[in-house]
Amino acid sequence: MKVKMLSQNPDNCVRETKLNLQRVPRNYDPTLHPFEVPREYVRALNATKLERKTLRDAKLDKYQIHNNVLLGNSTHILKIQKLLHDFFNRKKLCKSINLHEAVACCAEVQEAILSGDNSENIRDLQVLGITPLSLGFETAGRVMTVLIKHNTINPSKQMQTFTTYSDHQPGVLIQVYEDKCTITTDNNLLDKFELTDIPPALHGVPQIEMTFDLDANGTFNVFDA
Repeated sequence: MKVKMLSQNPDNCVRETKLNLQRVPRNYDPTLHPFEVPREYVRALNATKLERKTLRDAKLDKYQIHNNVLLGNSTHILKIQKLLHDFFNRKKLCKSINLHEAVACCAEVQEAILSGDNSENIRDLQVLGITPLSLGFETAGRVMTVLIKHNTINPSKQMQTFTTYSDHQPGVLIQVYEDKCTITTDNNLLDKFELTDIPPALHGVPQIEMTFDLDANGTFNVFDA
């Protein structure tokens, strides 16, 4: 259980060669004794699982994938390369693209597009940004009510109407979260603010409209009315 928890976010220990499980809260499984696990093993735990989830989110089958481009530090791990190679029926992996050059080139193209550059080199290019994590707010029972789902293409604007939980409720605490879990305690709190001066009424009567606006730059704004 402890290894699984750490493997979900292995980049927290980029400068370490090993993960010391003594740093994990013991309440996850008090029967386990602290020991060290190589980072390569921890990252490999989720490699094919994440690959399957990515395909499922994209509504694609692995046989529909023509090329596999490896980007990022984790893709340099030989164990992960072997897992991906085997998962895609020993199809050759593309390892020739430099991550930093790709990011810089993409950012430069996006800047030109957003600034209105209509030159021949830019005219036919399009950069699609996506939100990697779902965006939502907390409702009764610590439920994560999602307005913008993960993998949504930017820009995106979504609205939803909700109401009060109790009679004559004077205000509502709005807490905005990001992540993919259905319960907010497992997600990341981005910000919170309070909507006050709600006219006295029975629960379910007030109509509060929440708007999530994610623009092409990736700037995220929240409005209520």
